Amino acid sequence: MVYIATALVAGLSLLTAAPKSFMVVGIVQLVVAVISVGYFSLMHGTRGQTVGKMAGKLRVIRVDGRPMDLQTGFIRALGYHGLNLVAAALTLTGVPALQMTASGIVLVYLLANVVVALCDRSQQRAIHDHIAGTRVVNIPTV
Repeated sequence: MVYIATALVAGLSLLTAAPKSFMVVGIVQLVVAVISVGYFSLMHGTRGQTVGKMAGKLRVIRVDGRPMDLQTGFIRALGYHGLNLVAAALTLTGVPALQMTASGIVLVYLLANVVVALCDRSQQRAIHDHIAGTRVVNIPTV
């Protein structure tokens, strides 16, 4: 949701053509992307869960059933948030065509993630799960 909001702000800043707003949006995108990669890498890599997955009784595991490690968590986080790092870098260039392209690519990737997860009926794995070799499972309740 944060990425969609920053992409929309980036698009609106293109309409106003204020160069400083490009920098602000780019810096915000970069900070959010770096924090997201760190958070998801650490939480999935050490616990297999984020706070939201804990609440939803879900866990990320490797496709072979082994628990997550930091490397797999990092790969999964980059698979999901890596394009946001690229988009932030392109936004910081100040070139409107690159900024709009970056925002569009991120939005298309997010939608593709949903479509892939919906089409993978058996395990509902998204693109970042395929990249990292992971899947999300329900934690059985006692």
